[in-house]
Order: sequence, then C-alpha cells, then structure tokens
Amino acid sequence: MFKLFLRKGHDALAVLVLLSLFVKGSSDAVVSALSRFRRRDGGATHRWCKPVQQSFLTSGGHTRKSIFRTSSRKQNKVKTFRLMGSNVFANKNVELENYRNIGIIAHIDAGKTTTTERILYYTNVIKKIGEVHEGMSTMDYLDIEREKGITINAAVTTCYWNGSEKNLGDYRINIIDTPGHVDFTAEVEKSLRVLDGGVVVFDSSEGVESQSETVWKQANRYNISRIIFLNKLDKVGANFESCIEEIKRKLNKKILILFVPVFEMTNFVSTIDILREQMIVYKNAHEFVYENIPKSHYDTFLKYKNMLFEQIAEKFNSFLDVYLSDKPIKVEEVEQYIRKLVVEEKYNVVMCGSALKNKNVHMLLDSVVKYLPSPIDSIQNYKKQVIFKHDVNKRGEKISPLQLPTAGGKQQFGAATREGGTPGGEVTPGGGAAPSGGATSDKGTHLQVTSCSVAKPNDQMSEELNHLNIKNFKRKVVALIYKIMNDQHLGNINYVRIYEGQINRGDYLYNNRTKRSEKISKIFFIHSSEKYELENARAGDIVGLVGLKDTQIGDTLSSTFLRAELKKIKEIPPIISFYIYNKNKNEYEKLINALMKIKKEDHSFFYHINPDTKDLLISGVGELHLQIIINKIEKDFNIPIIYGQPQISYKETFVENVEARGKYIKQSGGRGQYGDVHIKIEPMYSYQEEEGEEADEGGGSGESGESGNGERHNDEQNSKQAEDRSGEQDADRNSMNIDTSEVNNNIIIKNEITCGAIPSAYFDAIYTGIREQCNLGVLSNSPLINIIVRIVDGSFHPVDSNEHAFKLAAGIAIREAARKTSVRLLEPMMNLNVSVPTEYLGDVISDLVKKRGKIQHIDESDEYTKEIVARAPMASILSYVSDLRKITKGREITP
Repeated sequence: MFKLFLRKGHDALAVLVLLSLFVKGSSDAVVSALSRFRRRDGGATHRWCKPVQQSFLTSGGHTRKSIFRTSSRKQNKVKTFRLMGSNVFANKNVELENYRNIGIIAHIDAGKTTTTERILYYTNVIKKIGEVHEGMSTMDYLDIEREKGITINAAVTTCYWNGSEKNLGDYRINIIDTPGHVDFTAEVEKSLRVLDGGVVVFDSSEGVESQSETVWKQANRYNISRIIFLNKLDKVGANFESCIEEIKRKLNKKILILFVPVFEMTNFVSTIDILREQMIVYKNAHEFVYENIPKSHYDTFLKYKNMLFEQIAEKFNSFLDVYLSDKPIKVEEVEQYIRKLVVEEKYNVVMCGSALKNKNVHMLLDSVVKYLPSPIDSIQNYKKQVIFKHDVNKRGEKISPLQLPTAGGKQQFGAATREGGTPGGEVTPGGGAAPSGGATSDKGTHLQVTSCSVAKPNDQMSEELNHLNIKNFKRKVVALIYKIMNDQHLGNINYVRIYEGQINRGDYLYNNRTKRSEKISKIFFIHSSEKYELENARAGDIVGLVGLKDTQIGDTLSSTFLRAELKKIKEIPPIISFYIYNKNKNEYEKLINALMKIKKEDHSFFYHINPDTKDLLISGVGELHLQIIINKIEKDFNIPIIYGQPQISYKETFVENVEARGKYIKQSGGRGQYGDVHIKIEPMYSYQEEEGEEADEGGGSGESGESGNGERHNDEQNSKQAEDRSGEQDADRNSMNIDTSEVNNNIIIKNEITCGAIPSAYFDAIYTGIREQCNLGVLSNSPLINIIVRIVDGSFHPVDSNEHAFKLAAGIAIREAARKTSVRLLEPMMNLNVSVPTEYLGDVISDLVKKRGKIQHIDESDEYTKEIVARAPMASILSYVSDLRKITKGREITP
C-alpha cells in the first residue's frame, strides 16, 4: 500500500497514513502534518484513500482538532462491504452494549436535521456539512424535501463515536432523523417503535411547541429514554431558563441539567460543564478549549451543580453518603448514577448548544453513548412488546409450536406442515428455516394455518423470556418491519429492526401474519438514500431487506414458526380527504396501482371509491400530507391528476306518513298510454326537529342521520325503531311480491295490491319507476333513503296500459307525495374527538358552535388537556383541521 501511494505521487500522505496506523501515541504530530498537507492539497479528498476513523486529540485532551475525510461515492450505487475493515459504512465489530439506536425528534424547524448533519460531520461520515436552508442536507434527500426545506421521510443512517476527550471505545449509533411537521406524525410513530433512545430538540427561542408535545407523548408510549437538546441558543430571543421551566410544566419534571449556556450581552459564547466544573469555549467549528469558570458565572454553576447532586442523592444512598462527607466525587461514578436515572427512572438529561454554529454537538454525542440505553438495557421494553399466540389449523386444533434450533442445527415441526413437504425442516447457518425436501423457491412456502389468537404464556415461554440473552446471535431471529420503501431497481426494501439472532443473505424468514417463509436475497446497510450490501446483520441492527414480497408495516419476521409476535405499530387515523381525477381517463388502472404502492409505504394513507359519486377519495393526516402524495403520483408514477375538496353527499327522506296517487294518461290519436298507481310512504325512522334549526325550502331541513364515513348514525330511539323494522324486513324478503334488492338500499317496496287492481305484468315497471325517482330525489337531486313504499291500489286500461305508462305513474306518485308532506334534506355528520390545551377550550367550543356543531360532552385528559366530543355537519368542517390549528397554534390532537 505504501508503494502504491508513492506511485500515485502522494508520498507525504502515504507516510502519514502509515504513521496513523502503526505509530500509537504520536497523534499530535500526525494531526499537524495532515493539516499542513490538506492545506497544501486544497483540502481535496482522494477516492483511493480510505476514510480516517480515528479522531486525534492534542496532548492534555483540552483542544480537539478533527480531520473529517470520507471516500467519494456515487449516489444510489450499491456496494458490497464485509464485516471487516475500517470503512465508515462497514459494519464494524462493536459489542452490543455499545449500540445506540436513537431518533432525532422535535417540532418543525427546531433544528433536527441540522443537528443530525453535524453529528455525521463530527463522526467522519460526511466531509462537508450540508445546510437545510440551502437544500443540501444529507438526510433530506428527496427533491420535495429540499424544495420545501422540511423533512418528510424518516431517513436512517449509522455513525461511530469514541469520545470527544478520550477514547470511550467504539460506539455504533444508528440514527433515524424524523419529520417535525404534524402531517407526518406517522413517520415518527413508525420510527419510535423500533428505537431505544431519542434526542428531543427544542428551539430555545420558542420553548415547548405543539409538535414537541405530540412527539413527547409518542415517545412516552414506547417508553423511550430521552436527552433534551436546547438548540438555537445563538438565536435572538433564546431563553434557557424559560425553556427549562416550560419543559418541567408541560412534559417532565424529572430533568438533569448537565450544561448551562454562557452569554456575553446577548451572544451565546460558551457552555459550563457542570460535572467537570469547567467552561467550554469554542474557537471554531473544529476546536474547543476547557477554561476555568469565571467568577461572574460561578454562582450560576454552583446553583445547577447543587441541584444536580441533590437529585442524584435523593435516589441513591451510596451517593448521598459521599456527597455529605465532602469526599472527592469521581466524575465517572456520577455519570453511572445519571445513566441509571435515565435508563431506569426515565429522567431526561438536558444539553444545550447551537447545531448551526457547531457548538456542543460533540458533547451531545458523548451524552448519547454515556446515558442512553443499549439494546441490552432496553430488554424490558422488548419483552413488553411480545404478544404470545397459538395458531389454529383448519379443524380448529391448536398447533404445537416449533422447537427452538438445537445444537445440531435441527428442529422439528409440530402439527404444522408445509404444503407438499414433510414435517421436517433444516435450519440455515443464520437460523432461517429452509423448506423441507430441499425446495428453495423464492416464492416461499406455506404453512397450513388458518387463524391465530392471543394466548397466555406458559411456564416454558415465560422462563425463556425471563432469561432472554440477545447477545447470543445463534438464537432464532426476531425482527420487526417498521418501514417499506419502493426502489425502482430493487423493488420493495423492508426496513427492519433486528431484536434477536442474526440474518444472513439467503436465509428464509417466516412472516407471522402471512404464515409464509420467504428468502432474503439482499441485506443493505442504509445511509440516507444510499445502500451498501452486507453479508449479514444481527441483533441491534437497523437494515434493509430485499426479497420479501408479501409484507406490511408492522409484520413480525422470524427464522422459525414463532409462538409470539411483536405488537403492531399504532396507526394514525386520517382526518382530511381529497377527490382525485385522472386527466387521462385511460390511466385509471395505473392510478389504482400507484395508490396501492403508496399505501404499502405509508400506513397513514387511505383511499376508496365513493359509492355515491364513484369518485376516487384519498385520505391522510393533513393537507400537506395529501399534497405530497399527489406530487408523488405525478412525479414518480407520471400520472397527471387533478384534485379537489370532497363533494358532500346529501340524502333526502320523508318525515311523515303520506298517501299519494300517480296517474299518467296520454291520448294522441290511436293507442294511448294509461297507468294509475296509489302508494303509501312511511319513514323508517323518526327525525326530531332540533332546537334552533329552521326548515329548508320545500319542507326539507334538519340533521342528518349519517356519520362521516357514510354509515347511518343511530341514536337510541332510531336503534329501537330499527329493531322493530327488522322483523318486517325479514318477512318481506320471503314475499314473492317484494323487490328484495331495495331492502339493502334503505328503501323497502311492498306490494299490497289485492283483487288484481294492477296486473302482475306491470309490477317490475312500477318498481323501476319508484327506484329511479328515489335515486333522483324530490328536492335537490339527492337520493331518497330510509322509507317504506307500499303499493296499495291502482287501475289499468285493457288497451292503453303498458309498462312505460306504469313506470312514469310510479314516479309521479313519489313526486305527488313530496308535495303533500315534509321532505327533509339529510347531510353527513362527523363525529369529532378533539384534545386541546385548557387555555384554548373556550375558543374551540365557540368555533364548533359557529360551525353548527353539537357538543356532546367534555372530558379531562390530564391536568393541561381537555377532550371535546362533538358532532358537526361535514360541509361546515371540510377545512376544520386548518382552522383548529390556527386557533390552538398547532397544539390540537387529531380530531
């Protein structure tokens, strides 16, 4: 290698690389020489040069100077890396105790992606910082993300860190950079489900914002340990103490402040390290110096030091004894106490700095590896996610679970067998069960299992779970799919968190939902949009798998037929809808296929066909969410579409019993037309007039009996009436004279003709006339529903009567009935559950009343939150999400 470097004319760099690899303890000279070489060479990075992993420190450990270098690589080009070497993107052999799976979460514009960018820079993953406002950040790789300057897709990456002051040992940090916009809450939900820790970023000038509260509650749901990073202290209006008080009041009172900012006038210049009792002064992006704390800030330091030590002493008697005895307190011991509080007691460490100005990001990395849990520390969280189940075969018999792989690599199936195979199976080197009989079809194999149900863990299961050792990579594989992305060349890439075992390329993994095993064709290390192929991955890793065809977000994968599965990822319900239309009508099927692919990737997106208007309706978490979906359809799938607000599907109904006669007579010389139909109309339900509502024109007014999903909403009275009618409807279906198809459309037609008043040959024409007029309505061209039409009498002419005449007569009878009595126009109603901060309760209620909403009751969610349960017309709340966010400044919870 030395001669190769010399032949390329890089003699100085060749010598320095050899020195850095073989000469320990001389890092100062290497740093100095490398710096001179980089300045001489214009800072160029050579594609033949491996990235330098080691960070060099000057003697004394006070000033840190890092050389950031990476190998150049082409976008989206797949490369192969073995579990060896020092490449930044290689799977270095790191102990599982030194794994950290974390997410960067926050409100929009708090600085999440900027913080992640600095982390990648300080850990030598990238050679140049990409700014979000310039559209050059590494983690925001989608065109739409760079265009809008926000994170839309939760991107994953990995870096290694060994300490800013001393070598702490190699730590592997798997990072998911999550979106901050409320419309992409589902991305945060999916990410937090597979993480052990998180860094919650706050804008120090804004404090606790709306989405900060939302992601905090999501992290609470999954018991995520967190570090608080108060960012943007360089921003005008930043207030450290105000943020701390707001966090205590709204989020968590159990916080441990380890760093305090120092300001000169209004400029953020340094931070005080409470544990080391020194002040960190930043020279530039690459250098910082520890200095003594000046007298002007010493009282502030003592205040926060005493506060920190008293919090620790309250929890640990061993520390209390040392604290009260005035004995020297070792920093390492205090850090161990803090780690226990963060991991076990869910205290939150508070950091502060400015990611944009490169201040205190290195200390944030130190805190991540020191205080956040490893996969081993999070084993209790993992156990809580396990749901024990037993499977049932076609005869309803419980299927015996598969035994775990034995030392000989064999396992026996219980009552379950693969179709066309034998009850035996062999375990692959990675733990994946290969099909019996030597079959290795990529299409997978199928187990004769028809259903499954939740079961209580037996003694063997509980014992195994209690003594779970995830460091044993020879165990069965257990992994969870938390994200699916479609690649135009590779197909679906399944993002998984591996909880147990090791996955090798070529293994078969069993899907607990589909009861099928499928072969893993490729395993990828993921860095933002880039993919690097691996031979294997193990517990603690977050990787991409290719080859699985029939998967969904939330599926549990295993190397054997599992007796349990992991809890599903919580779905975020949609709250807004758009209608979309093809500009090119011939591309309808193509549009449906595109929506199916998008749905597979985004489980907060829904679509369906409106049964009344036959239009395609898409639903999502917010307007921006749906706009991104529409942009994806047009750009990625090349399908031009137009979209608009949902059309309100109104209905009509009669509110009173009425009789009417419809007669159609036409004489124009020769044979005429004659039809005479006498009907009675009864409403199925009683529609009570509500206070304060006035009748619409034509006698139609009032509240709809429909909920937001198009299903009729029954109150207690209507439910009782429905029960009373059910017996009649059952009897009607058995009558020869009833058009039973109408029973299913909220219209019942009863033929009560006696004595042959109308010949049976004309009955079908009468039914058709009633159906068509009910579909057209009598007020606003909206369909009539919830009525019983009885055909009680009529007359005919032996010569002039025909089917056409009776069809028209039936329609005339319906219209005549509408002129005699009140017909009510029904509109869709939406059931609303809105959680709002207490201070906005009055404004939200007032706005709902203006929108003709009816408050049903108000509950207290917690000390600071009220939950409003209400109903309101759909027409009044089409833009309610936007209106609500304006009123509450974005602090509402999904209505």
